[in-house]
Amino acid sequence: MHKIKTIIISLVLMGCIQEPVLPRETWEYSKFIQSVKDGRVERVSLSADRTIAIVKVKLDPNRKKVNLSNDPNLINILTENQVDISVLPSN
Repeated sequence: MHKIKTIIISLVLMGCIQEPVLPRETWEYSKFIQSVKDGRVERVSLSADRTIAIVKVKLDPNRKKVNLSNDPNLINILTENQVDISVLPSN
C-alpha cells in the first residue's frame, strides 16, 4: 500500500495527474465572445447539453464559467479564432 501511495504522489508532483481546476468567476456571454475575438481564449470545454462553457484564458490559471445562450454561430466563432473546443462528459 505504501508503494502505491508513493507512486501516486510522484505522479502528482510530476504533473501527470492534475486536479480539475474549477471556475472561480462567471463571465457574461458578451464578455466571453469579445475575449474570443480578441484572441484571449485558449480553450473552451462545453457541457454535454451546451448550456455551460468552462473557459481557459491565455496567461490566466483560473478558469471562467459562462452560461451559454442559444447562439448557432458559437462553434464557428470559436473555430475561426483558433480556440480548442472539447465537450465534457454528461453526468
